Amino acid sequence: MQKSIILKRQELYNEVWSTPLTKLAELYNLSDNGLRKICIKLDIPLPPAGYWVKVKYGKKVKLIPLPNLKPNSLSEYILNPRAEIIKIIRPTNLPEIKIIDNVMRHHVILKNTLDRLKGNYSIPWSNTIALNFSENTKKRGLLILETIFSELEERGYKIEIDSSRRNNCPCAFDNNIRIGFDLRERTFMKKIENARPFYDNKIENVFNGLLELRLDIWGHDLKKVFTDNPKNKVEDYLPEFIHNMILGFQQKKDDQIREVARREDRAKSERLAEIERRKNEEEHRKADILQNMASQLKIYNSVKELLAQIRIKYESDIIVNEKLNNWITWAEQANENRDPIKSLKFLIKFESK
Repeated sequence: MQKSIILKRQELYNEVWSTPLTKLAELYNLSDNGLRKICIKLDIPLPPAGYWVKVKYGKKVKLIPLPNLKPNSLSEYILNPRAEIIKIIRPTNLPEIKIIDNVMRHHVILKNTLDRLKGNYSIPWSNTIALNFSENTKKRGLLILETIFSELEERGYKIEIDSSRRNNCPCAFDNNIRIGFDLRERTFMKKIENARPFYDNKIENVFNGLLELRLDIWGHDLKKVFTDNPKNKVEDYLPEFIHNMILGFQQKKDDQIREVARREDRAKSERLAEIERRKNEEEHRKADILQNMASQLKIYNSVKELLAQIRIKYESDIIVNEKLNNWITWAEQANENRDPIKSLKFLIKFESK
């Protein structure tokens, strides 16, 4: 049984800046993305793009220092290898997919792409895809793409072009769900001899004859990269590629269903919260009315008592003094009109709005 590993912040920082993340992740039986997430949790800066190329060719590089530990931040991470490892689903017993070896008519996307490459610039660039092949692998790559397009369309998917990416790539489309993929020949970086300083590029990308097929799905435990190797060619992986594409669509549909359910739950919670808020507002409004009535009743009784005392004290004067008589008659009537419980009409104030 594998024991847990404690990754200390300073030690992991040193390793990240001395070993490429992909190689370092393998040592811990992690994906590079999994190790990257751990570095983010520990607030460890990562080498920028192009860093290891500069190191390879002896160029000067700049290390980003490890920032001071923030309050309540992690100084170490306990790695449980069994919990952290990413299990890739590998299907078995999939039906064979035969590569199209005789193309009578290219798929419209490939036809547009080839015609534009031949100089037909009336075809918009957005209607074409990038063909990253050397002349040695171009025919093979086109046949693989033809086969993928055909297999996906037979299964009811529509083939489109994803122009949102830097290089136009094909994608499968179904019910507002789009999954991109890319087939290209791999390259390696070669140092250019006799390059003029400050004028010429010192490095060039050279095709190496190996094809690589990538599935553009994030966050799903599926194999996404299929590369030529000594045992298998990309063509051999097409059944698994198509299978994973279909699973990717299903997972995205499930994600959409969960997202819709989450939004409905959120909307329901917001509606209930709004009902509760209005109920509380109504309770406060009625309580305010009740308190105002109590204050009005208190004033009414005080004024009534005052007028009663005046009548007692000036009883004889009221009879002969018309002015005093008129005033006290008016005062009593005015106060009587302000009696908050003179009738049951006060209940109207408590009716819900």
